[in-house]
Amino acid sequence: MSNCLKIITSRQNPQIKYIKKLLKNPKERRANGEFVAEGIHLVQEALNASATIEAIVFTETAYLHNSEISSIIDSLTGTKIKLIKTTSICYESFTVLKSPEEIAVIIKSKQIGLRQIDKPKRMIILDDIQDSGNAGTMVRTAAAAGFDCVTLCGQFSDITHPQFLRATMGASFKIPCLETSKDDMLEFLKKSK
Repeated sequence: MSNCLKIITSRQNPQIKYIKKLLKNPKERRANGEFVAEGIHLVQEALNASATIEAIVFTETAYLHNSEISSIIDSLTGTKIKLIKTTSICYESFTVLKSPEEIAVIIKSKQIGLRQIDKPKRMIILDDIQDSGNAGTMVRTAAAAGFDCVTLCGQFSDITHPQFLRATMGASFKIPCLETSKDDMLEFLKKSK
């Protein structure tokens, strides 16, 4: 294990409460500039994409009984990534999944704006997509089809929502996803001609 290992056994621990807030409250995610992605696949995708990882949370049970999880944790020995080992009861207090794999990653949000991207040749604009799962599926499709970026505007614009992240299956770590207003999007498109 890493020398950055922290063991938490209480559901009342401030770190456990913080993770719960990040998972369940978009205002907390925006205010703190961090979000949480749950599950082996999303943790691996975040690591592979060199996302700015604040910590990885896992349970001792998952570490002992799941070789993929123990492999991920063991591979981080000696890195600067903080590891938080907790109990299944603590994990259940914050998870949004019905059957969690008991591993999650806390990631620093990337604030990418329209002005920060080069003129994309192939961009998908998602306007007023109200279901975060549908939006995530479209991001996954855009990444598979080789698009340069995805922009979400209007009603839905929370690229850190847990359901959105699960639906992308990690594609949101591979393709830039931006949140913007409709007015800014229209202005960007006018200038891009």
